[in-house]
Amino acid sequence: MAIGAGMRYSSETVISRGVDWNPLAGGYQAGDYLVFDLTAAYPWEVMGYKIVSSFGLYNVTDEKYSEGSFALSPARNWLVTNTLRF
Repeated sequence: MAIGAGMRYSSETVISRGVDWNPLAGGYQAGDYLVFDLTAAYPWEVMGYKIVSSFGLYNVTDEKYSEGSFALSPARNWLVTNTLRF
């Protein structure tokens, strides 16, 4: 079994420098976030086939943040995968 944890951090970043989005006068800035991810994987075997099942939980704390666009980045989400080796 394998377990992993990750953290992503970004300081505040200026997204637009246009007159209408002047960051120094209340314009649009992004960043200033801290996001945590967790993963787990478990190897097993069925009829001689080696399988690894993986589970990932991303943005564990459901942080609202932007990675540099005008839209918010994904909320908490998860992914389950199975890898078959033969």
